[in-house]
Amino acid sequence: MKSLSILLLATLLVAAAARPAVAEVQCNKVVQSLIPCIPYLTAIGGGAKPSGGCCDGVRNLKKMAQSSPDDKRATCECVKQAAGKYSQAIKPEVATQLPKLCAVEISVPISKDTDCSK
Repeated sequence: MKSLSILLLATLLVAAAARPAVAEVQCNKVVQSLIPCIPYLTAIGGGAKPSGGCCDGVRNLKKMAQSSPDDKRATCECVKQAAGKYSQAIKPEVATQLPKLCAVEISVPISKDTDCSK
């Protein structure tokens, strides 16, 4: 049942973010990078530590956000949009720890409350 829930949430995330954002960043690619993190972000399956695939996704997210200020802003908006749609499933206190646990310094917080204009 947990696998089905994860698969359904992942499918919904990809479908909801299928439109491209401003600049070269596409929201569906941002969301695809974070799909392996769903078990960690929702604390399904323990959530004690993000998987290697999740951390790879966070590193990929960092690459998308560092090309230009517009790419950083677009990546931020995509993350914010996805986090906002699924804010009841994603645990905010867990999401804020994700980059640190993956040993990735990232300037795009994983939160629905981020001000992407800064």
